[in-house]
Parts: sequence; C-alpha cells; structure tokens
Amino acid sequence: MNIPKQMNGKALKWGWEYRGTDGEIMGVTCRYEPETPDGTKEVIPFFNLDSEGWNVGGPKNPKPLYGLDSIIQSSDQPIFVVEGEKAASAIHQMKLQSVTSIGGSNAAKQSDWSPLSGREVVILPDNDEPGGVYAADVQEILKTLGVFSSVCKLPGLPDKGDIVDWIQNHIQDWDGYRPDNRIPELRDMFQAEAKSSIVAGQTWPDLVPLDDFNTPQLDCSCLPGWLGDMVRALSDATETPVELAAGMTLATCSAAVARSVNVLVKPGYYEPCNLWIFASLPPGNRKSSVQSTAVKPLNDWQSTQAEILGPEIKRIASDIKTKEARAAELRRQSARSNDSRTASELAMQVAEIEADIPDVLKPAQLWTSDATPEKLGMLLADQAECMAWMSSEGGLFDMFQGRYSGGIPNLDLLLKSHSGDPETVDRGSRPPVHLIYPRLTIGLSPQPEVLRGLAHKPGFRGRGVLGRGLYLLPASPLGFRTFETNPVPDTVMNAYSEGIKAMLNWRLPDDKIESCNLHTLTLSPAAFEKWNEFALEIELQMRPSGRMEHVTDWAGKAPGAAARLAGILHCVEHAHRIPWGNEISESTMLKAVKIMRVITQHSLIAFDLMGADPAVAAARRVWDWIKRHGHAVFSVSEAFNALRGSFPRVKGLTSALEVLEERGYVEVLQTEHSGKPGRPRSPSVIVRPEFVTHWK
Repeated sequence: MNIPKQMNGKALKWGWEYRGTDGEIMGVTCRYEPETPDGTKEVIPFFNLDSEGWNVGGPKNPKPLYGLDSIIQSSDQPIFVVEGEKAASAIHQMKLQSVTSIGGSNAAKQSDWSPLSGREVVILPDNDEPGGVYAADVQEILKTLGVFSSVCKLPGLPDKGDIVDWIQNHIQDWDGYRPDNRIPELRDMFQAEAKSSIVAGQTWPDLVPLDDFNTPQLDCSCLPGWLGDMVRALSDATETPVELAAGMTLATCSAAVARSVNVLVKPGYYEPCNLWIFASLPPGNRKSSVQSTAVKPLNDWQSTQAEILGPEIKRIASDIKTKEARAAELRRQSARSNDSRTASELAMQVAEIEADIPDVLKPAQLWTSDATPEKLGMLLADQAECMAWMSSEGGLFDMFQGRYSGGIPNLDLLLKSHSGDPETVDRGSRPPVHLIYPRLTIGLSPQPEVLRGLAHKPGFRGRGVLGRGLYLLPASPLGFRTFETNPVPDTVMNAYSEGIKAMLNWRLPDDKIESCNLHTLTLSPAAFEKWNEFALEIELQMRPSGRMEHVTDWAGKAPGAAARLAGILHCVEHAHRIPWGNEISESTMLKAVKIMRVITQHSLIAFDLMGADPAVAAARRVWDWIKRHGHAVFSVSEAFNALRGSFPRVKGLTSALEVLEERGYVEVLQTEHSGKPGRPRSPSVIVRPEFVTHWK
C-alpha cells in the first residue's frame, strides 16, 4: 500500500485499514514507535491517495468510523464502541462488531455515526477520565440519531486500560496486535462480563401511559353486609371487575335510599343521597347482565306495588271518568240555559266537581333507561321527585348533547336533580311541572370511547355535568376469563333483594324537614371529623400546581359525594331497622372515604381520558403524529410545521412535549447554538427506542 516503514525517525508498528460497509478501502492509520522506550509514539493517518500511493492527511468531516466493514446489517448483536483502532481490532478478533472514531477521545463529534442508526450500541471507554468524556460525547451524538446506547466498564482493568488489557489478563503472552486463535475462545466470557458490567446509559424514566387504565381496585370490605356479599358474588358469577358490580349495586341502593333520606353534614348543609356513577368498560364485558341483576329488586318491588295499587288505580280512574262525564253534562246544560242564574249555578257545580276530581294515580316506577328532558321531569313529578337512570350504555350523554332539543344541550333539569334544587319543567301546551326537591340517581356503564373527549362537548364541562359523576375505570378481564363460574347464590341474592325492598318500604315522616319531606341522617362527632379531614385533603389538592388543579369542578363536589356515600352505607347497615334513629358512625364514614379515595384515582384518569387536561390532550395529538410517521428523532421546528393547525404557537407544542418527556415517551435535547449569528438551532427530540424498534 506504499505506507512508509519509517516516519519522523520512528518505525511502523501496525496499520489499520478504514473500509466502508462495502469493503472499499478509504484510508489507513498507522502507529509509529520510537526506538527508545521513553520516546513518543505517533498515530498518523494516510487518507490522501494519488498515483504514487497513500499520503499523510486525515479524512474530511464528517470522518468515517473504523470498523464499518465489521457491521453486519440487520443483526440483533450489539455494536461495541471503543477508543482507538487497536481496541476495535481486538474485538473484531472475537468475531464481534466494533467501531471507533478517528482522532482520539476528543474528536468523536467530527465523525459520521449514522451507520449505527437503529442498532443497539455498547460503549467500552478507556478506564480514565478522558474515556468518560468520550463515552458521554458518543452517547449524546447517538441520542440525536435515536440510538439506544449503554456504557460498560469491564472489571479488572488497570488505570487507562481497555479491552486489549482485558484480553491480556487472560492471554498474557499476546502482543495486543497480531491475530491469535485463542482470542475467539474469550468471546462468551467477554459478552457475559460486558452485559453484567453495564453501569450507565441512556436511561429512561418509567413509562407513564397517556391512557393509563392501571387503576386501583375497590376494597369490597368497605361495602357492609349483604351489599358487599352481593358485589363479590356478582363479580365472580359474571367474571367482571368488582368496580362494575359495586357501581351498579350502589346506584341501585341510591335509588332506594334517596326516596326517603338525606344527610345533614353540619347545620345548614344537607346532601341528598342520589349518586351519579359511571363504571366504564369496553364491549363484551357482560355489563347488561350485571345491571339487570343489580336492578332486579327495583323491578320486583315495582311489580308488587303495581299489584297492590292496581285495584285502587282502576277505582280512581273510574271515578275520574264519572266526574269528568258529569262535569261535561252540567257544562252543556249551563251553555244551553237561557236563565243566567241557572247557568251560573250549573257552572259552579261544574267547578266543584272538577275540583274534586282526584289526581291520576300512577304506578310506581323507580328507574328508566331512556327519556326526553320533558319526560324525565314528568317522571320525577309522578314518582315523589325521585328517579334513577340505569343503563349499560351511554345514551344519557346523547340527551346531554341535545338529542331531543335540536342539538342544543338541555342540562338544567339534570344539574338541579343532582343537587336537589327547585326546577320548573315546561311542557308546552300543558301546565308546567314544578319540582321542589328533585333527586336523580344515575348508574351507567358506558364504553371508554364514549367518555373520550366529553370535556370538549358544549356545556359538559363548563356547566358542571362531568364534575358531578363518580367514575370507575377498571381493567377489562377480556382474554383472561375461564367461564368456570357459579351463579349468585340464592341466599346472597335474597338478602340483597330484601335489603333493597326494606329501604324502599320506609315510611316518610309526617312533618316536613326543611323543604323536603325526608328523614335526616346526622353524623357523629367522630364521623364529622373524618369527613372534614377528607374535605381539607381535597381542598389542598385544588391549589395551583396541585393534583386536582385541572378538575376543581369534580374535586369541589367530592366531599359532598363522600357524605352521600356514607349515608347510603349507613342505610344498608340499618336497612331492616330505623337508620335515622342512629348517627352515621366514624367507621362508616371511614369506609365511605376509603371508597372515595379509590373513586378519586379512577376519576382523575377519567378526566384525563375525557380531555380535561389540555396539556395531556395536546401530548396525545403530538404522539399520534410521531407514531403515524414512525419518527425516531425530529426537531421541534419540524413538529411545529407539521402540527401548525393544532398548535398556532410553539409554546403550546412545547407544553405537549414536556408532558411526553415527563411520561417517558421522548427526550428533548438542550438547544446548541449553531455558531453562526442569529437564532439558536431548534431543539432535537428523540423517541423512546423501544417504540421505534416496534414501528420498524
């Protein structure tokens, strides 16, 4: 190759050929050593080729890597990055892939590292401070390529030692240069020690999914007696999460309790006992079966009441027809009479008869699954202002959005029927319905997709609809069911049914309490103290930068929901006695608060799913763009230009990237100035390697 044997008074010790991945030679670096041990060694590059051969001179930037010809394309084996051609050649003798950059430990940034794109890289620096700097430089370069790398420090290396010293620890007579057939035998040992000696790398934080459904499980021991037994048995029988059974049975209990009981939290502050529970699961999770079993006692009680009241309903209906016919006859006589006095007397008789016509007696109806706002108002008026909306679907949300009102959200009745505020329902040509203390219970099990994006629907968030719900998002068991189950035992089902019916049969008091004819539950001093502690705990989390800063509409109602839940649990405990004869105990309040803490975690995730946190919603849009295009690395300006429709300003995109970085999806590299006048370069963003590998 016309490489000189002597250079600057020093003899050629060894030469290393730089070849491309195609095997074509690009240049040579040579090591020259002096005759005396105390002389200075030199490594000289020969990359200038003319008709007479290779001449002294380094390659142009970006410089090629040494060892490119060792890289096996599409290999799952790592590429080892070392310092110096001597170390790389030693690894090549073990039939492994290795590269290094030219120019020493300070010149890594001058080389072209792109051939390592998409590969696993292990860096083996020299055992000294410059080696650590070199490893850091290489890692930073590889980050911009979306390349995962780790740093390995081999055991037993002397100061400034490298892989050559490691081999010589095992083959002491090896000179460090010449091929030796004993070196390949060290391959397995080297790989094992390298793997166990990885000490640092491109570390990524634990991944926090953007759609994190890893929610805590509800503790059934918080549900007293027959209610807890039913939830466990129904969950086991249907192979569904306990949260679904708990949500539907608690809604059923709420429908029963809210008819006759409210909770006095403290003087002047009452809470009704109707709950809005949304237990969300994908299709195929037997939600309809759970709901139908949960509401069966309501249906049975309705049927019994219909049988009891049937004769009376018929009698009253007949009496109404008779009086209406008599009034109609007298009205005709009055109209035909020529005697004004007679006509006036007949008209008075008509008025007396009509005043005596009884109201139509409606059969008991405790729940519905579909109604217009007007119909819902009529149902509330007919059923002592207390109703439940139970469904395994999300049809209620369609009503929220104005399915029956030309797309205009009609929310007033729904909002007021949660808090028990007075409302007048206009019925068009008929007289309006005046409600004094309406209480609507809701028990829904919508699909997660129904919840997605609800925060951006007109009125849903701003009017406080979503803030009134208690959300449960359990993990779906689909794919893990055995179908080896037994039905709910008769003893459990009977106890549950009798408990619900007992609460439905409570008599209302004769004297009105406040504005409603209900019994009032009170808190024991210890129960109030526990409730107050929970309320203060929630209050602190609503502060700026607090956990509930973006869900204050929900958090502000959480203490009230805890009081309602405690009232229901108390009534379950005393279903066959007189619950208003005993104060709500500390133990019951603690159970309610424990349930609410679980619901809180589920609800925060639900609001995230619904798009309540703008930064998280924006992060999802950016992540969708990254996935769609399979990016491993990109610049902020590139993303901004592609997503300008979603992010009019870079600040919005930056917030979204911050969320992705916090959750471990990407890493935003610090901006480096280009060295030229003007603005700094746009920051680079690298994508978590495991995602990139999956996309490829």
